[in-house]
Amino acid sequence: MSTQAIKRDKYKTLTRIKNLISGSPAIPKCKESLVFALCACLVILTMNASAGELESLTVPGLEKFLVATEFQLPLSRKIYVAEPRVSFAKDWLRLFTSETTRAYRASIKKKYGETLRKELRKALKDAGWEISGKPGDNIIKLNADLIDLYINQPEKITVREVLITTVGKAGIELLFQTSDAQLFMQMIDHRNTRGVVLGTVLANRGTNHRYFKMLMSDWSTLAAFYLNELITVAESQAKKQTSQ
Repeated sequence: MSTQAIKRDKYKTLTRIKNLISGSPAIPKCKESLVFALCACLVILTMNASAGELESLTVPGLEKFLVATEFQLPLSRKIYVAEPRVSFAKDWLRLFTSETTRAYRASIKKKYGETLRKELRKALKDAGWEISGKPGDNIIKLNADLIDLYINQPEKITVREVLITTVGKAGIELLFQTSDAQLFMQMIDHRNTRGVVLGTVLANRGTNHRYFKMLMSDWSTLAAFYLNELITVAESQAKKQTSQ
Protein backbone atom coordinates (compact mmCIF):
# COMPACT_ATOMS: atom_id res chain seq x y z
CA MET A 1 0.00 0.00 0.00
CA SER A 2 1.38 3.43 -0.93
CA THR A 3 2.06 6.16 1.66
CA GLN A 4 -0.69 8.32 0.18
CA ALA A 5 -3.19 5.47 0.39
CA ILE A 6 -2.20 4.77 4.00
CA LYS A 7 -2.64 8.41 5.00
CA ARG A 8 -5.96 8.59 3.15
CA ASP A 9 -7.17 5.47 4.96
CA LYS A 10 -6.06 6.92 8.31
CA TYR A 11 -8.11 10.09 7.93
CA LYS A 12 -11.16 8.14 6.77
CA THR A 13 -10.87 5.93 9.85
CA LEU A 14 -10.38 8.93 12.14
CA THR A 15 -13.50 10.59 10.75
CA ARG A 16 -15.60 7.47 11.26
CA ILE A 17 -14.39 7.07 14.84
CA LYS A 18 -14.99 10.72 15.75
CA ASN A 19 -18.49 10.53 14.29
CA LEU A 20 -19.18 7.36 16.25
CA ILE A 21 -18.03 8.85 19.55
CA SER A 22 -19.72 12.22 19.06
CA GLY A 23 -23.00 10.43 18.30
CA SER A 24 -22.92 8.45 21.54
CA PRO A 25 -24.37 10.29 24.56
CA ALA A 26 -22.52 8.04 27.00
CA ILE A 27 -20.19 5.12 26.49
CA PRO A 28 -20.81 2.29 28.99
CA LYS A 29 -17.81 0.90 30.85
CA CYS A 30 -18.32 -2.52 29.27
CA LYS A 31 -17.72 -0.92 25.86
CA GLU A 32 -14.34 0.66 26.74
CA SER A 33 -12.26 -2.04 25.07
CA LEU A 34 -14.32 -2.00 21.85
CA VAL A 35 -14.36 1.79 21.56
CA PHE A 36 -10.65 2.11 22.17
CA ALA A 37 -9.88 -0.65 19.68
CA LEU A 38 -11.75 1.41 17.09
CA CYS A 39 -9.87 4.54 18.11
CA ALA A 40 -6.52 2.79 17.89
CA CYS A 41 -7.25 1.70 14.30
CA LEU A 42 -6.35 5.21 13.17
CA VAL A 43 -2.71 4.51 14.08
CA ILE A 44 -0.78 3.78 10.90
CA LEU A 45 2.38 1.87 11.66
CA THR A 46 5.46 0.47 10.04
CA MET A 47 8.28 -1.27 11.82
CA ASN A 48 10.54 1.70 11.01
CA ALA A 49 8.04 4.55 11.18
CA SER A 50 9.12 8.15 11.52
CA ALA A 51 7.76 10.34 14.30
CA GLY A 52 4.06 11.05 13.85
CA GLU A 53 1.84 13.82 15.11
CA LEU A 54 -0.36 13.32 18.15
CA GLU A 55 -4.09 13.02 17.59
CA SER A 56 -6.49 14.01 20.37
CA LEU A 57 -9.25 11.47 21.00
CA THR A 58 -12.18 11.25 23.37
CA VAL A 59 -12.01 8.04 25.39
CA PRO A 60 -13.83 6.86 28.52
CA GLY A 61 -12.28 7.70 31.89
CA LEU A 62 -9.75 10.34 30.83
CA GLU A 63 -9.88 14.11 30.55
CA LYS A 64 -7.36 14.20 27.72
CA PHE A 65 -5.92 11.43 25.56
CA LEU A 66 -3.49 11.77 22.66
CA VAL A 67 -1.91 9.09 20.50
CA ALA A 68 0.69 9.27 17.74
CA THR A 69 -0.45 8.56 14.20
CA GLU A 70 2.88 6.83 13.57
CA PHE A 71 5.46 5.32 15.89
CA GLN A 72 7.98 2.51 16.01
CA LEU A 73 6.67 -0.61 17.69
CA PRO A 74 8.70 -2.03 20.60
CA LEU A 75 10.12 -5.50 19.95
CA SER A 76 9.19 -6.66 23.44
CA ARG A 77 6.71 -5.76 26.14
CA LYS A 78 9.17 -4.13 28.51
CA ILE A 79 8.63 -0.80 30.22
CA TYR A 80 10.64 1.50 32.47
CA VAL A 81 8.71 3.74 34.87
CA ALA A 82 10.76 6.85 35.61
CA GLU A 83 10.66 8.45 39.06
CA PRO A 84 7.49 10.57 39.13
CA ARG A 85 7.47 14.28 39.87
CA VAL A 86 4.94 15.67 42.33
CA SER A 87 3.71 19.26 42.51
CA PHE A 88 1.12 20.95 44.72
CA ALA A 89 -1.72 23.01 43.27
CA LYS A 90 -1.04 26.75 43.20
CA ASP A 91 -4.17 27.44 45.28
CA TRP A 92 -3.03 24.91 47.88
CA LEU A 93 0.42 26.52 48.17
CA ARG A 94 -1.14 29.94 48.55
CA LEU A 95 -3.40 28.72 51.38
CA PHE A 96 -1.17 26.26 53.21
CA THR A 97 2.50 27.15 52.70
CA SER A 98 2.55 29.27 55.85
CA GLU A 99 0.57 26.66 57.82
CA THR A 100 2.71 23.64 56.92
CA THR A 101 6.40 22.97 57.35
CA ARG A 102 8.87 22.62 54.51
CA ALA A 103 9.76 19.16 55.83
CA TYR A 104 6.11 18.10 55.68
CA ARG A 105 5.69 19.27 52.08
CA ALA A 106 8.93 17.56 51.03
CA SER A 107 7.93 14.29 52.72
CA ILE A 108 4.52 14.30 51.02
CA LYS A 109 6.06 14.83 47.58
CA LYS A 110 8.56 12.03 48.19
CA LYS A 111 6.04 9.52 49.55
CA TYR A 112 3.36 10.26 46.95
CA GLY A 113 5.90 10.01 44.13
CA GLU A 114 7.09 6.65 45.42
CA THR A 115 3.49 5.45 45.74
CA LEU A 116 2.56 6.49 42.21
CA ARG A 117 5.59 4.69 40.80
CA LYS A 118 4.76 1.55 42.79
CA GLU A 119 1.12 1.56 41.67
CA LEU A 120 2.05 2.07 38.00
CA ARG A 121 4.58 -0.76 38.14
CA LYS A 122 2.07 -3.08 39.80
CA ALA A 123 -0.71 -2.35 37.29
CA LEU A 124 1.62 -2.78 34.32
CA LYS A 125 3.07 -6.00 35.68
CA ASP A 126 -0.43 -7.36 36.31
CA ALA A 127 -1.27 -6.46 32.70
CA GLY A 128 1.60 -8.60 31.41
CA TRP A 129 4.44 -6.08 31.09
CA GLU A 130 8.00 -6.77 32.19
CA ILE A 131 9.20 -3.95 34.45
CA SER A 132 12.72 -2.76 33.67
CA GLY A 133 14.93 -1.16 36.29
CA LYS A 134 16.46 1.20 33.77
CA PRO A 135 15.74 2.59 30.28
CA GLY A 136 17.23 0.87 27.26
CA ASP A 137 16.79 -0.30 23.68
CA ASN A 138 13.31 -1.58 22.83
CA ILE A 139 12.03 -0.58 26.25
CA ILE A 140 9.10 1.82 26.55
CA LYS A 141 9.67 4.69 28.97
CA LEU A 142 6.85 6.09 31.09
CA ASN A 143 7.22 9.57 32.60
CA ALA A 144 4.56 10.26 35.23
CA ASP A 145 3.72 13.55 36.94
CA LEU A 146 1.31 13.91 39.84
CA ILE A 147 0.10 17.47 39.41
CA ASP A 148 -2.19 19.96 41.15
CA LEU A 149 -2.05 17.98 44.39
CA TYR A 150 -4.56 19.45 46.84
CA ILE A 151 -4.84 17.92 50.30
CA ASN A 152 -7.94 19.37 51.93
CA GLN A 153 -6.61 19.06 55.47
CA PRO A 154 -2.82 18.77 55.55
CA GLU A 155 -0.79 18.37 58.70
CA LYS A 156 -0.62 21.93 59.97
CA ILE A 157 1.83 23.48 62.40
CA THR A 158 -0.91 24.28 64.91
CA VAL A 159 -3.69 21.76 64.18
CA ARG A 160 -2.85 18.14 63.39
CA GLU A 161 -6.18 16.32 62.98
CA VAL A 162 -9.73 17.28 61.89
CA LEU A 163 -12.76 15.40 60.55
CA ILE A 164 -13.28 15.50 56.77
CA THR A 165 -15.66 14.04 54.18
CA THR A 166 -13.27 14.23 51.20
CA VAL A 167 -9.49 13.94 51.36
CA GLY A 168 -8.62 16.03 48.31
CA LYS A 169 -7.96 16.05 44.59
CA ALA A 170 -5.10 15.83 42.11
CA GLY A 171 -4.20 15.51 38.46
CA ILE A 172 -1.93 13.19 36.53
CA GLU A 173 0.04 13.39 33.30
CA LEU A 174 1.47 10.24 31.75
CA LEU A 175 3.89 10.35 28.82
CA PHE A 176 4.72 7.11 27.03
CA GLN A 177 7.86 7.18 24.87
CA THR A 178 9.66 4.73 22.63
CA SER A 179 13.29 3.91 23.44
CA ASP A 180 14.39 6.63 20.99
CA ALA A 181 12.40 9.22 23.00
CA GLN A 182 9.45 9.52 20.60
CA LEU A 183 6.24 10.38 22.44
CA PHE A 184 3.47 8.06 21.24
CA MET A 185 0.80 8.32 23.93
CA GLN A 186 -0.20 10.98 26.46
CA MET A 187 -2.84 10.86 29.18
CA ILE A 188 -4.04 13.73 31.36
CA ASP A 189 -6.73 13.60 34.01
CA HIS A 190 -7.96 15.37 37.17
CA ARG A 191 -10.10 13.76 39.86
CA ASN A 192 -11.27 14.02 43.44
CA THR A 193 -10.36 11.24 45.81
CA ARG A 194 -13.12 8.77 46.60
CA GLY A 195 -15.75 9.85 49.09
CA VAL A 196 -15.25 8.72 52.66
CA VAL A 197 -17.16 5.48 53.22
CA LEU A 198 -18.39 6.25 56.74
CA GLY A 199 -19.28 9.88 56.04
CA THR A 200 -16.38 11.46 57.92
CA VAL A 201 -12.85 10.40 58.74
CA LEU A 202 -10.02 11.81 60.80
CA ALA A 203 -7.60 13.62 58.50
CA ASN A 204 -3.96 12.77 59.09
CA ARG A 205 -0.97 11.65 57.04
CA GLY A 206 -2.11 8.03 56.98
CA THR A 207 -5.69 8.73 55.97
CA ASN A 208 -4.72 11.26 53.32
CA HIS A 209 -2.17 8.90 51.81
CA ARG A 210 -4.58 5.94 51.80
CA TYR A 211 -7.20 7.78 49.74
CA PHE A 212 -4.69 9.29 47.33
CA LYS A 213 -3.17 5.83 46.88
CA MET A 214 -6.59 4.55 45.77
CA LEU A 215 -6.76 7.39 43.25
CA MET A 216 -3.28 6.54 41.93
CA SER A 217 -4.27 2.88 41.68
CA ASP A 218 -7.33 3.79 39.57
CA TRP A 219 -5.19 5.85 37.20
CA SER A 220 -2.54 3.12 36.99
CA THR A 221 -5.10 0.46 36.06
CA LEU A 222 -6.51 2.74 33.36
CA ALA A 223 -3.01 3.50 32.00
CA ALA A 224 -2.13 -0.19 31.74
CA PHE A 225 -5.45 -0.93 30.03
CA TYR A 226 -5.03 1.73 27.35
CA LEU A 227 -1.37 0.88 26.73
CA ASN A 228 -2.26 -2.76 26.20
CA GLU A 229 -5.13 -1.91 23.85
CA LEU A 230 -2.97 0.42 21.79
CA ILE A 231 -0.02 -1.96 21.45
CA THR A 232 -2.28 -4.93 20.67
CA VAL A 233 -4.06 -3.08 17.86
CA ALA A 234 -0.79 -1.57 16.64
CA GLU A 235 0.80 -5.01 16.39
CA SER A 236 -2.18 -6.20 14.39
CA GLN A 237 -1.90 -3.21 12.05
CA ALA A 238 1.82 -3.83 11.55
CA LYS A 239 1.23 -7.49 10.68
CA LYS A 240 -1.35 -6.52 8.08
CA GLN A 241 1.03 -4.05 6.45
CA THR A 242 3.95 -6.49 6.32
CA SER A 243 1.71 -9.09 4.69
CA GLN A 244 0.63 -6.70 1.88
